Amino acid sequence: MLAINIFMSVPTPVLKSIIENDSFLAHAHLGPDADSIGSTLALKLGLESVGKVVHIYCEDTIPEFASFLPHIDQFAVSTLEDALKIYDADIYLSLDSAKWGLITHHTPVPELHLPLVNIDHHSDNHLDTPLAWVDSQYSSTAEMVFHLLNELEIDITPQIATCLLFGILGDTGAFQNLNTDSNSLRIAAILKDKGGDYIQCLIELTRSQEFLELKAWQPLLENLTLSSDGSFVYSTLSPEEIASLEKSPQIGLFANAIIGKINGTKFGAVLAEKQSGITKGALRSRHPDTDVTLIARLLSGGGHPGAAGFRLLKPLKEAKQDFLNAVEYLQKQGKI
Repeated sequence: MLAINIFMSVPTPVLKSIIENDSFLAHAHLGPDADSIGSTLALKLGLESVGKVVHIYCEDTIPEFASFLPHIDQFAVSTLEDALKIYDADIYLSLDSAKWGLITHHTPVPELHLPLVNIDHHSDNHLDTPLAWVDSQYSSTAEMVFHLLNELEIDITPQIATCLLFGILGDTGAFQNLNTDSNSLRIAAILKDKGGDYIQCLIELTRSQEFLELKAWQPLLENLTLSSDGSFVYSTLSPEEIASLEKSPQIGLFANAIIGKINGTKFGAVLAEKQSGITKGALRSRHPDTDVTLIARLLSGGGHPGAAGFRLLKPLKEAKQDFLNAVEYLQKQGKI
């Protein structure tokens, strides 16, 4: 049997737009994660190695766990509106962002006035542009950037390899998430051979939990609830519980570590009202045949089959009921 060809073709219009232009503006999405940071920084370093100019920014602060990455200080903290005024660019690059609500806090979204290139692996991507490469077969956007740099015949340096490894390890959960496939593993091996710092990526992403973060999981563990049929679990965190903690926990971290790993269940969720009247939720699947994006989409969210999220402009009590209603609806249809 022939090995799978990991060098897949990038759509010609996307490739052409990058080859024929010299300056770019790109972002890391709101609440920047390893894939968003790593893929954006890797593409910047790659394009700049062949003489192009790439400005990168984020409306939120880049988290400490990414501080070891090369040239991480190149991310400006800026709004989309200000970035468009400050930086002169031929093309706007959107990576790993399924919708404008992940790019900017501002509504309405400022007009770009320049072509948009959309590169993403989320199946529910809603950014409308003729220059789009959206393909959910990839484990991460970093994996797509690997292919793009290969098509552009750009040398992957140890620094670029580290950024790409960071993105791939982040979105595959260090190869424990259900989106991990043979191509993810092959590409990671190539990047490690090219000098990517696999060990440091692994340490920062999987072995660097803050003490206060773990302490803040106590109420989430106490509130852990098993559904009556045993098929799923969920936990909640109220504003009062958050106020009693030294640190407000990151629900995504708790979801990754606990929610998607409980024996006998199909999936889990964690809901927290960190801002008054606004509840965020994180969903994790335990089995490949359980697609949690089906739940997220009913709650105006999105993501991947194995990991998804949502944001409801409702207090926790109402949001929890909406979540339970969505699950019940999908269960009656036999979809989860």
